Amino acid sequence: MKPGIQLYTLRQQMEKDYLGTLARVAEIGYRDLEFAGYGGFSANELREHCHELGLTPRSTHIPFDQLNEDEMAYAKTLGVSYLVCPWLSPEMRTSIQSFERVADRLNEVGEKVKLYGLTLLYHHHDFELTMKNDAGQTALDVMLSRVPADRLKLEMDVYWAEYAGYSAISLLKTYGDRCVALHVKDMSASEDREYCEVGAGVLDFAEIFSVAPHIDAHFVEQDQCPGDPFVSIAQSFAYLKDTLHAF
Repeated sequence: MKPGIQLYTLRQQMEKDYLGTLARVAEIGYRDLEFAGYGGFSANELREHCHELGLTPRSTHIPFDQLNEDEMAYAKTLGVSYLVCPWLSPEMRTSIQSFERVADRLNEVGEKVKLYGLTLLYHHHDFELTMKNDAGQTALDVMLSRVPADRLKLEMDVYWAEYAGYSAISLLKTYGDRCVALHVKDMSASEDREYCEVGAGVLDFAEIFSVAPHIDAHFVEQDQCPGDPFVSIAQSFAYLKDTLHAF
């Protein structure tokens, strides 16, 4: 396992100093990157900056309506393995039928993504797991069933799985090899179930990692931090390295 981070966690810092933020990420010890924007750099420029810092572009989040060939070409040049659909706006998820339409579009995109030597992933939140059809299938299951596995894989967010009332461990067993990337995100024990640093919450990451040794990419993410995000991601890194010996 290589320590990775979803850069959305540091979105405000990256707006102020994109390259300086990457340098801080490398200094803490992270190596794999999942992008959420490119700071205006060309793919070649950004790839070179990452190389100089010892960072590896692994994945990138691209909004559903921007999953076009320009983005695919950029991602290929940048050197990532995964192109991820990260979220669906509310009007796109009003019914099971709307999820079916999304899946059909992702099926088309996934075929094109393959031509660039990349793999298309879908990153879920809670709403794909709480909406079900008449047969009891979740919207996520409906989507995955409509798209061949070679065109669409899954990026599981263990926080959102638990938030939706599921066991992340059970879902990892259920989806098996269909899941190739993981958002390593912890949940506080508070009533609000807030985001928290990895190891400070209620999720059992030792067990999560043990049931899914096939996962190719692991990205720490904390959507909101109580203070300095650099302190939060350093705390998460230290827990994974020193307590779990995950890398």
